[in-house]
Amino acid sequence: MNSPFFRSTLCILILCLAGIAQAQLSQSPVINDEFKSVGIVGKWYGLSYIYAFSNISLECSLEGNLPPGFEFEVEYDEVDDSKLCYIWIEGTPAQTGTFNFSVRATNAAGSRTKTFTIVINADNSPVIPPQIAGSGNLITQARNSINLAAKTNATIEVYNLSGKLISRQSYLAGNHSISFGHLPKGMYVVKASFGKEKQVLRMQVR
Repeated sequence: MNSPFFRSTLCILILCLAGIAQAQLSQSPVINDEFKSVGIVGKWYGLSYIYAFSNISLECSLEGNLPPGFEFEVEYDEVDDSKLCYIWIEGTPAQTGTFNFSVRATNAAGSRTKTFTIVINADNSPVIPPQIAGSGNLITQARNSINLAAKTNATIEVYNLSGKLISRQSYLAGNHSISFGHLPKGMYVVKASFGKEKQVLRMQVR
């Protein structure tokens, strides 16, 4: 049973089983999103993001047409055993229309593509005289913190880049400075909810 033929056959079998095991461990990327599909021409669209993850290294790309005035950025991260890529989309649309694009995520196990549509509508809101125009709800970034100006009660949620909820806190209407300096260094996503209105901000803790 220790013949050269037996040893050769055994080695081939071991290599085959190792290849099967590796194929089973490697998975094609999964694409998810926190994506806003409607915007208004001439008004800040906000920040949306599309993310993909897998258990092995991956690459992401955006193909197609974003509305004029938009830009995107691809960012990679690693959390525990997951490899992630984020495509951040933001801007102020310069024209109305329907715009289609797709996101492709590829790794050694395969490729996934997901198609998205952004509809940019005309601004039909009435003009508010400057003297009575309100500041509205707004979150802005400061160093390791955010400034919250809320005309209604607000809820602030903070997520890490793997989508895990880190904190959730409610605030009364008014101005608030909210510090995140206690969090580990890295990139986070801050979601502010003012009733039905929502805003998303990308924040880096240094």
